[in-house]
Amino acid sequence: MAVAANLEVRWTFVKFPLFKQRISVQAAPFVDAGRVFDRVAFSFENWKVSAGGGLRIGVNQSTIVMFDFRRFEGRHGFLHRLRDALLMITQSKRIGAAVGLFTLLIAEAMRAYPGGTAWNPASVGHDFWFNYLCDLARTTALNGQPNGFGAKVTQLALFVLGAGALQFWWSLPRLFEERPRLARAIRILGAISAAGMLAVAVLPSDRFGALHPFLLAMAGGPGLGAAACSVIGLARRERVASLLGVCAGVACAVDFGLYGDQLAGDGPGRWLSS
Repeated sequence: MAVAANLEVRWTFVKFPLFKQRISVQAAPFVDAGRVFDRVAFSFENWKVSAGGGLRIGVNQSTIVMFDFRRFEGRHGFLHRLRDALLMITQSKRIGAAVGLFTLLIAEAMRAYPGGTAWNPASVGHDFWFNYLCDLARTTALNGQPNGFGAKVTQLALFVLGAGALQFWWSLPRLFEERPRLARAIRILGAISAAGMLAVAVLPSDRFGALHPFLLAMAGGPGLGAAACSVIGLARRERVASLLGVCAGVACAVDFGLYGDQLAGDGPGRWLSS
């Protein structure tokens, strides 16, 4: 006989319409408890208890996408027994789903963006090469036109990306558990980076301009550090993945450097304006 109990509290902190659907984003701390009995009996002794928190994205209060993190008997993770192959596949699917949903939402935000870049504020529409992702989160576009719908879609996209990134950084070190210090560094840096993404979503640049560069540094710097540590951890057994990680890390570092150059010059930056 098995007995289980769950207590979860949900706090909705963002609500908005999207494609005629009602979208809500919720924080959800929870506690789980349970015990298995070898006969028909009941006792309050030797129960197993775990606690954690999660992010809930609701659609019309009927469909809910969940990202959960829990701690149990000194261990922590997004799923119990992550070493099980089937659960690892499920974890990968969840991360892939987060990336896919982020891509769809950002594509819609790009389509809805009225226009304007740091190089040409009067331009019309989104420019893939010259608009930053943060531009899409502005409630007023750089050309002065309202961007309320696109900003909400971008916020949701960044929430999804941040949740997926946190899940990714926490799961990846399972591939090299023999290096616990490296795994710990990846998880800490990845958690800081994911928190930075969520902060960027909540605090857009047009309303929190002075704070925005620090939030981007919080998201980008630790994320690059987590990527570098991951490459080191994968180098011995997953050389192809390690090489892809190096290429992605270099591309991200260059992009981050270009943004810093543009920010320091309060304009397009000396590298792209020459």
